[in-house]
Amino acid sequence: MNKLCSNRSHWPHSLCKWTTLSLCLASFQIPATAEEFSFDALSQGGHVMSLASDQSGSVWVGMQDWAVWNRIVNSSGKASWRQFTVKDGLGDNDAYAIATDKRGRVWIGHLNHGVSVYNGATWKNYGVLEGPSGERIFDIAVSPKDGDVWIATNTGLSRYSDSLDTWTYFSRANGLPCDQINSIAFDQNGDIYCGTPADGIMLARVSANYSNWKSVRANTTMPSRAKGEGLPSNIVNDVLVTRGTPSGEGAGFIYVATVNGLAWSTDHGGTWQFVRGTDWRANLNGLSHKVAPVKVDLDEDELLLQDWVTCLSEDHRGLVWIGHLRAGVEARDPRSMRTTFAHPDKALVSNDEDYVRAILDAPGVGYLLGRYGNPANPGVHSLSQSFNAAAASPLPVMSSNGVPPFPSPAAPPTATQLDAMTARIRKLSTPLKSGEAAYLGEDWATQGDWVGRYGRGHATLAAMEGGSRESFTRIVKTPDHELIGAPGYAVNAQNGPHDRTGMVSWVTWANPDTRRALYDPLIGHRRHAEWTDLSNFLDTYPWEWDGPDVWVTVRVPAGMHRASLYFFNKDGQRGHDRFRDFPIELKGAP
Repeated sequence: MNKLCSNRSHWPHSLCKWTTLSLCLASFQIPATAEEFSFDALSQGGHVMSLASDQSGSVWVGMQDWAVWNRIVNSSGKASWRQFTVKDGLGDNDAYAIATDKRGRVWIGHLNHGVSVYNGATWKNYGVLEGPSGERIFDIAVSPKDGDVWIATNTGLSRYSDSLDTWTYFSRANGLPCDQINSIAFDQNGDIYCGTPADGIMLARVSANYSNWKSVRANTTMPSRAKGEGLPSNIVNDVLVTRGTPSGEGAGFIYVATVNGLAWSTDHGGTWQFVRGTDWRANLNGLSHKVAPVKVDLDEDELLLQDWVTCLSEDHRGLVWIGHLRAGVEARDPRSMRTTFAHPDKALVSNDEDYVRAILDAPGVGYLLGRYGNPANPGVHSLSQSFNAAAASPLPVMSSNGVPPFPSPAAPPTATQLDAMTARIRKLSTPLKSGEAAYLGEDWATQGDWVGRYGRGHATLAAMEGGSRESFTRIVKTPDHELIGAPGYAVNAQNGPHDRTGMVSWVTWANPDTRRALYDPLIGHRRHAEWTDLSNFLDTYPWEWDGPDVWVTVRVPAGMHRASLYFFNKDGQRGHDRFRDFPIELKGAP
């Protein structure tokens, strides 16, 4: 079978998206003598998505479900936390990205409500009509060249110009190789580097006004060696461009976090090399198609703690910090590319289930780890290292009343601009041939309210015929509910070929009170049910096992059709379910 297109995302809990295929401002610096850092996961939440510090050194924590926490320290060194939620003006209570612009405004990226901006006094939310082009925000970064704010959304890149107070957008329609972007980073020149969930790296130069995008992709198969040249995977979780050591060594290096190890470039993205984790052989052996490992000249201390790298950060000494899915965090010296445990780094941790989502070198506080649902140590954890506070940045540019102005909402396009966009899209469009398919995009806003938007010709609601009681028995295969609007459609599901159990299906919530659960017109209320390959049962499928995955066969009449899939990871905040990922690969029928 020929692979036609793919989409991949790794988002724990609250993942509720439709994927469609065609076929704070303070005037003081935190004192170096501030009291010891503390964060109570029971009262503040245990699922951290993002960390940042503002120009005063105040720490900001983006949470899942628990919105935003801000740690402030008064002039006597007394620290306290304050929480901001939808009641304060946030778009929703999921803060997946945080950045501070050069005026000191704090930008928060949401699950499905665009961005919210804090000007030191109040919050303002910008949805798809007022600001970013997409409702789902994956990352926010500020260009050091001009202070512009760049936002990674589910529909491409959005750029807010600080000097012009305007919004511009980048998508496949105007040259972006891929609309899906997980991470954004800039070098000191203002060149941009973007990591994608299925298409490797995209980069563009400020000298060309970001009009010419270059893609750097890996082979589609896992590397058979522990280190080598190129990218080890097209699934990129984070990108970092370094400032370097105090003496300037390692400045401008680009690091890329992938599911198959760490890649880096020392020549502005021209060439790449990679190194993998200590589990690389096990992951290679777990593939459905066996591949013999290639022996390379390698010292054991060159290997990472784990293949799967989740996040990257650089500290004030120039060390590169690397977070992992299940192995905690490590720090590497860019000069040797070896993990260093030299003082004061002796408190580096490695836990078999230590899921690190974010890392922050916070002035006057220490190294902060944002963890996702670790039952032993959730939330924000401070390592024992301490250091003198970094020099304060210049104070934000204030308006006449001492509070920075909010960005202006995006201006609607004129009729002339709409005509020009339509003409450009028509010129770029290539008709699909019989048997071909194209990826259209994601929808994070509709959630479970699909009726009238999707499934007009046919809808299959997985395992909905489960009665009024939840069932968690492995052997259960609960019938689906089908709504047929036109003849000639059929949907069937089964496990992929690397299978030990067979696919099962069940009802997990019979009558849930959440918009994220699908509405079922046949029963008149919402219900959560699922098809599952049971790959989260580690007694059957070890961590390294490839698949088996759920394979869905969709048969359609002749002609053009839109097929949409809905994913809702309803229990992804605990246990092994925290580590689920959701790749989509579209293949033609044999």
